[in-house]
Amino acid sequence: MVPSLLNSYYAEVVSGIEHACYERGYMPFFCSSNNESKKESQHLDFFLKMRMDGLIVSTLDQGAHLMEKVQQGGIATVFFGQPVQSGAFDSITYDFFQAGKLAASYLVDLGHRSIAFFALPFDRKSRKDRYEGFCAGLKEANIDFPSEHLFIADLKDENVDTMTEFSGGEHLAEQFMQMKGLTAVVAMNDLVALGAMNAFSKKGKAVPEDVSVAGFDDIAFASMANPSLTTVKQPSYDMGREAAITLIDKIENNTTSQKAVMMQPRMIVRNSVCDIK
Repeated sequence: MVPSLLNSYYAEVVSGIEHACYERGYMPFFCSSNNESKKESQHLDFFLKMRMDGLIVSTLDQGAHLMEKVQQGGIATVFFGQPVQSGAFDSITYDFFQAGKLAASYLVDLGHRSIAFFALPFDRKSRKDRYEGFCAGLKEANIDFPSEHLFIADLKDENVDTMTEFSGGEHLAEQFMQMKGLTAVVAMNDLVALGAMNAFSKKGKAVPEDVSVAGFDDIAFASMANPSLTTVKQPSYDMGREAAITLIDKIENNTTSQKAVMMQPRMIVRNSVCDIK
């Protein structure tokens, strides 16, 4: 179960899950909660009732009620993506904090000191960690981050998140262009970054000559953009594959011990950021 099948990041995760399952002789069944906690709970109730062999879940709702429901269901479960608060489950996660720090450090090394952060609503831990890591990277370099350099998209409906996040990036770029002195943008994810680049292009603002742009995730579209997008890679396919392998091993070996894997970010340098030293 994933929050969205429209989002390129989750599509790559699903591909990793699918390939690993087929290799081991399992048939995966996929569903999306459309970023709705109520649907997550409904899907989970269905899966528990059907007595699936196992569950791979990326959930936005990590409340005690949902976690207790999974635990009482007695079905092998692996969580992935969002950091899991409970240590009672296998989890395949990602160091979002370090990813944010890596992006900040990369831009600072290229001479950028006035950097904006284009955020999505901080309604999930991964977004908070990414932003806090970015701020920590600037702090380590003794660079102030004024509150007015934080731009937060007002997403009306995240159920159609691919276009909503893209348009969110466009709107934030419009706000950014009202300010002076900023040389770079770090966007919460690649979709927001690509939306910002589109808005900059429409207004005749060249990337990276006039403003540098960096994103997170390294979705397929990032390398196809013009200019191609510099980004911090989240190994989505590998995360999905590792989640499936972990689950299948748990099912076949009937193990009760918990496995926790945290994957590390990697800077993918392309053409959307320039050196201004």
